[in-house]
This record gives sequence, structure tokens and C-alpha cells, in this order.
Amino acid sequence: MSIIVTRTGGGPAALAASVLATPTSAGAELLVTLSADAAVTAEVLNIAGRTVRVIVVDRVMLPGTTTVAWNGRSQAGLAVPAGTYLVRITARDASGNAVTALQPLRVTR
Repeated sequence: MSIIVTRTGGGPAALAASVLATPTSAGAELLVTLSADAAVTAEVLNIAGRTVRVIVVDRVMLPGTTTVAWNGRSQAGLAVPAGTYLVRITARDASGNAVTALQPLRVTR
């Protein structure tokens, strides 16, 4: 399941982003899909919305789908416990338009 968040207005260059989070034995694979060039920040949050790990910050990505890997570790480098997490992708285009996509992720150990 992916969630697509589209900014309305702003003419034909409006930015859309989606994320699909798939658990792996090492953590998760995130498939980030963009409709235009954007600087992307990817984070893993706990179910309360607190940041567990910032995976990438302002990484410029081209339109289309890009894979981003998360190794299942917290910002401190520790393996996160089993449970439900949220993956948040924020994409910002050159005009400053921003969209956010949020996807749940279940981690098992």
C-alpha cells in the first residue's frame, strides 16, 4: 500500500510524492516515487510520532522511483525493537512546494 499526497494548486508543476515501505531481514526498503525533482528527507518515527532515525536529509532525487534502504537501527545505532513504525517522506521542490507521505511499517525480530 502506498499513500500519495499531492499539493493542489500551484499550476502544472505541482509536486506529488509516495512511499512504499517493505520490511526486509535487515530493516526496510523504501520506494520513493516523485512527480518532479525534489529534495527528499526520509525519517522513521515511532508510533507516537517521535523520530527514531533520519535516513536521508535533503537528498536531491529525480522524478520516478528511487530506493532508499533503512538498516533497522535507531539514530544511536541500536537495533530497534519489534513493533509498528511510521516512515515519513518529505519532498520539497525548487519553488519551495512541499509534500509529505506517511506509511506504516511493521518490524519483526
